Amino acid sequence: MNRIFGRGKPKAPPANLTDCIGNVDSRAESIDKKIARLDAELVKYKDQMKKMRDGPSKVRFHALCCCKTTMRTGSFLEIIC
Repeated sequence: MNRIFGRGKPKAPPANLTDCIGNVDSRAESIDKKIARLDAELVKYKDQMKKMRDGPSKVRFHALCCCKTTMRTGSFLEIIC
């Protein structure tokens, strides 16, 4: 039968609870860093918008996208933690 179907791959041992907790903690830390980076970027866009006059601009669009990404990432953080 091994000639027809081949040999199965050796199975890895199942993950234990401490490994799973470590993975979730590291993921939460990386998401916190991403949120901090997005907040700093949003502050930069706010400063640029204060100096501009009214009207359509790419800065406002970038600030809106940054804000949406921050909210989406924050909601994902609430789900895992």
